[in-house]
Amino acid sequence: MTSLVVGGGVSGLVSAYFLAKSGHAVTLIERNFECGGLLRSFDYGEFGRFDYGAHNILELGIAELDDLFWSLLPEEDWQVTMTKGGQTRALTGLIYRQQLQKGSPFIDLRSHPKWSEYVAALFTHLNHTDDALLEWHDLTAQQYAECLFGAKITNEIIGPALQQLHKKPAYQLNAMVLFLTQFTRLVMFDEPLMQDLLATKSIAKRLSYPDQLNLPDSILNLRRSLYPRDYGIYRVIDALVKKCKAIGVDFLLGSEITDLKVLDSTVRNVRVESSEGVRIFDQPDVIFWTAGLMSLSKTLGLLGSEQWDAPASTVMSHFLLSKPLNAGELSFIYNYDFGSKIFRIDNYSQYCERAPRANGYPITVESLLYTPFEASRLRMDILQEMQSVGLLDGGTDVLFETTEQLQYGFPMLSQRNVQQMNRLRDSIDKCNVQNLQTLGILAKPGLFFESDVMVDTMKALKKWR
Repeated sequence: MTSLVVGGGVSGLVSAYFLAKSGHAVTLIERNFECGGLLRSFDYGEFGRFDYGAHNILELGIAELDDLFWSLLPEEDWQVTMTKGGQTRALTGLIYRQQLQKGSPFIDLRSHPKWSEYVAALFTHLNHTDDALLEWHDLTAQQYAECLFGAKITNEIIGPALQQLHKKPAYQLNAMVLFLTQFTRLVMFDEPLMQDLLATKSIAKRLSYPDQLNLPDSILNLRRSLYPRDYGIYRVIDALVKKCKAIGVDFLLGSEITDLKVLDSTVRNVRVESSEGVRIFDQPDVIFWTAGLMSLSKTLGLLGSEQWDAPASTVMSHFLLSKPLNAGELSFIYNYDFGSKIFRIDNYSQYCERAPRANGYPITVESLLYTPFEASRLRMDILQEMQSVGLLDGGTDVLFETTEQLQYGFPMLSQRNVQQMNRLRDSIDKCNVQNLQTLGILAKPGLFFESDVMVDTMKALKKWR
């Protein structure tokens, strides 16, 4: 069988590998000149590499997929994080109301001056709800947050934080944003009381345990995540590309499909253009499209004059510091404070023991910016913010700093954008192209996170192998 895989991200590479392994003649087509998408890195010579933000590989309980990832590096070259068994743990914290929270990634209301009001509001809400949480991917963030916490907490806590991050009110955002960052629970009680409350399901799925280092075994996530012990997620991509090539996958990089000829519900002809010329693929048995619904819709001539809400510019500021952050065991730190330039801090040295280099400790600060920025000023603001919450000592020197704006990054999950993507998907489905398999973000309703995309990819592969 002849198969084309469009898109060289993780889903595309995994698809290409398993199709080739099952006997397909596979060609992978990638618009950029290297594979991996966001699982790449910037190379700054003597100051080392910095990832495109924080990414790792999560075990999914699918044996052949987990085995593939484990096989990419020698076992001793993986750094394994897990919440149990004495291994390293990748913990997430939060800056909220000018305070660094180390105990939980969810908003902690215990010291809020209106704490008693919020407790009363939550339990009043629970007393008057049947707890039937609807299909969340059809709801706005406002609707789903109100299902969880009621109107008062949604309007006074969740809504303003979402407005800070996405510059839109919660009723204009899709519920996926609540899962993308940590908005589906709150911290409201100390450990002794929370231990008792965990037995009540309606409370346990809304409230977070206050100290993630002391999580009871009953609620621990036992999945392992993998990251190269020698820093750099690009190592995983490079190894996967090498493995694909070893079983005959042909790579067309810097290439783009410019035309699909569909006849009798079947793609009969594919035109691929690159700087080296044009290639035509006749009668492909299957096309795995992992490069997004937007590009597929455009290629099929289905993209109309839709108006889209523009995403933020995803900007990465990389620093090499003379001292580690005062972050305890936190690997990632989000920030929901109004006016902050920080979306997330990736504290590489905490989850990769060999990340330090050149006598320094690397971090990346991710910013979501909706207005023009000046790079040096942005970095200055970031350093001042980190110092104000105690993440930086006064004697910490910056050994290296630079800023990059990603070509693609954090999506705008507005309700309008998600609904329009759903309509594009429906239009593609109505074409009923039998040898076209769509994969990736929103290829199915509510499909967004990398782990869910990989599960969907493995299901699709069963049909074609």
